Amino acid sequence: MQRKMITIGIVAGVLALVAGGLCLAQPPQGGGPGGPGGQFDPAQMRQRMMDNWKQQLGADDDAWKVIEPRLTKVMELNRQTMMGRGGMFGMFGPRGMRT
Repeated sequence: MQRKMITIGIVAGVLALVAGGLCLAQPPQGGGPGGPGGQFDPAQMRQRMMDNWKQQLGADDDAWKVIEPRLTKVMELNRQTMMGRGGMFGMFGPRGMRT
């Protein structure tokens, strides 16, 4: 049972990292850098990201009801972990990887 939970955790972590990469790879929607009129809407970005995940996984509505809360939790934990490390600059620093 513990091995199954570890496997699920690893898969969920990988999915969260891939989701972040897919979000970065998407061209901006609307009229400006953050969306229509140049306004950044985090809720709209999260919804687009979740819609994209649902499509990529080929999940129907019933399966998505189970997957979405778990994926949201993993992504939130990943975000908190990155913020605790100072984001990207905390890990690599402004001049490259720390030694």
